[in-house]
Amino acid sequence: MVFFRCWPTLKNFTEVGLNVTEAGNSTCDTLARNIARGTYHCWHNYWNYERTYGPLLDSNKKVYVVRTEHLWRDFDEIEAALVGSESGSGPTTVAGQKSGGGSKEVTNRFERNGDELSLLGRQNLCRALCREIQVYKKILRLSVNLSAAEKNKTLQELAKTCPLEADEAGCGKEGEGVLQNDPLVHSV
Repeated sequence: MVFFRCWPTLKNFTEVGLNVTEAGNSTCDTLARNIARGTYHCWHNYWNYERTYGPLLDSNKKVYVVRTEHLWRDFDEIEAALVGSESGSGPTTVAGQKSGGGSKEVTNRFERNGDELSLLGRQNLCRALCREIQVYKKILRLSVNLSAAEKNKTLQELAKTCPLEADEAGCGKEGEGVLQNDPLVHSV
């Protein structure tokens, strides 16, 4: 796969491939920008929030959000809203496990290889994913199952990883081609 010919690790991709100050026009530089923008058909980046949910976000449909880090509680709240009962009032089945309104911690089952993202890599990745982050914020804003406090809590969690993108209302030139006048971004 061409990705691994350009960058042997994710850390290298984020530090070198997504470094906009050193971006050129080589095949690898172009590939890095296209992967981050979701214009190169690979992995999750292509089927990103905007491509998958964008058309629904401008409709009058109700948006229910299930956040991975709050999976159990969000499913429980949605069930309560759809069934018309109080949250946690009955057993809920999530992935085959029963709960009486309890909590289930979501953990990453994959082992880490010690190749953690550096501060530079994380900043580059956040900047490259700025448009995706803006759409994510719009999804949060439109959610009918999250309270204002829950939405704010999630934005605070986002700000721990990507502080600039969490606070911005749009993405400039450094946001890898995201335009300041994009109505989808500004309505967040």
